Amino acid sequence: MAVINEQVPYFDFDGLSCAESTLRCLIERGVIDAPMDTVRMLTGLHGGALGPGGYCGAINGGVAALGWVLGRTEPTQDSKRLQRVEREFVDAFHEKFGEYTCEALLTEDEASRSQLERCADQVVWAVETVTRILERERAS
Repeated sequence: MAVINEQVPYFDFDGLSCAESTLRCLIERGVIDAPMDTVRMLTGLHGGALGPGGYCGAINGGVAALGWVLGRTEPTQDSKRLQRVEREFVDAFHEKFGEYTCEALLTEDEASRSQLERCADQVVWAVETVTRILERERAS
């Protein structure tokens, strides 16, 4: 079978999920310096996490990457910058795709190739958008 999208070749019917693929791609591209094992944390966030009513995995993967760079490890550390860019990212996703949840984004049988192509496009968009946001934030 041909790869669904060359930019995320491990995202496929039997491949990684949207969330895993988004984070893995950001690690592979050097956008975030997380170890590859970090991708494991997102395995449970496929398909909207706990069901199709949850956020799209591309959102989950993007937010995880933003948190890796801008998040905190202590309660005394500020999280406002992360909250601002997270909101920017999620709002931009909604503006681009019209929805947030897997349930709403799945317009066809999720096992169809055309649906998987749309999901892969969302992953690629999330990777590109997180990359731009983090480049800007690192420059400021």
